[in-house]
Amino acid sequence: MAADVKGPHIALMAPARATNGMPALRSLIIAARLSDATRPVRLKLDSGTNVSFLFNTYRYLPLGLLRRTSLLGGGLDGAQHPYATMPLQHLRIGPLEIPRVPFVTFADSPEGLSRTSAFDGLLTLGLFRRIFICHAKHFAVLEPW
Repeated sequence: MAADVKGPHIALMAPARATNGMPALRSLIIAARLSDATRPVRLKLDSGTNVSFLFNTYRYLPLGLLRRTSLLGGGLDGAQHPYATMPLQHLRIGPLEIPRVPFVTFADSPEGLSRTSAFDGLLTLGLFRRIFICHAKHFAVLEPW
């Protein structure tokens, strides 16, 4: 099957080590560039979300980019949280370029935004027509629509 897959091989980032020194469970994390970001971001490919989401945006995006909105939604903790939309981003993953990608983020103050350090956000798989993952060689092939 792998021989039939055509497209650039996008490296999967190495998983973090668990606290006991053993390799942690492998997540599908890729390095990407956003048009307004000051550094590359680590995005976890997520089949369970219908929107791409960024964490800790104050670390790599100008704060003025966030559009204050009245979006409210429930989190895993059951509480309502305010969300902000961002201007559409030009997303580059290796040689792939995907224009006008919408992202959402938390609208809380920066002190309350430390959600994870393993990755900077979630990338919905809805952006791609097909996806091939090769765990043995640590790469993915992503085919945009």
